[in-house]
Amino acid sequence: MNKFTCSTCSEIHPLVTLLEFPQPAIISAISSGQSEADLNVLSKNIYRIDWKKLIIKVELNLRILDYEDDLDILIWSEVDLKHLKEKLPEFTSKKGGDIVLDAKLIQEIPFYRNTINSPITLTISHDGFDLYVKSVTTNEQLMADIEKGIELKDLTKILEQLYHYDETNFDENPD
Repeated sequence: MNKFTCSTCSEIHPLVTLLEFPQPAIISAISSGQSEADLNVLSKNIYRIDWKKLIIKVELNLRILDYEDDLDILIWSEVDLKHLKEKLPEFTSKKGGDIVLDAKLIQEIPFYRNTINSPITLTISHDGFDLYVKSVTTNEQLMADIEKGIELKDLTKILEQLYHYDETNFDENPD
């Protein structure tokens, strides 16, 4: 099943399991010269701004309990560079394992609301730079969905909201 019938419009929509948020506005503003700051591209998913913060694309993974795929949300976060510098000795001294960083989401996830500036914990694998979110500490529904997973019916409700997005009439809790 890679399509579903929408309960809003009765049309058949693709069943999407990867949602990728665009580059944050701050990166575009600095790149275009609209905002003055020192921007260093460390990789296509990691930027350093003014030696003060890192902007990092991270993956939120929600297991879909009754489907063969997961819902992956690629969204941007911010790490304070001072915090990262404090963790560097731990990162360089470990031979394998994970390093945990405190960060925050810098974009709103429309179907979870109130996620902008939500504290998150990033886990960085020492044998590479695999960034994934270990926990989200603000939005309770998002935390629960990451920890426990969602069902296919929850995914279709999320997708219906995205296909028919209207900020003035948005259901914060698809049930």
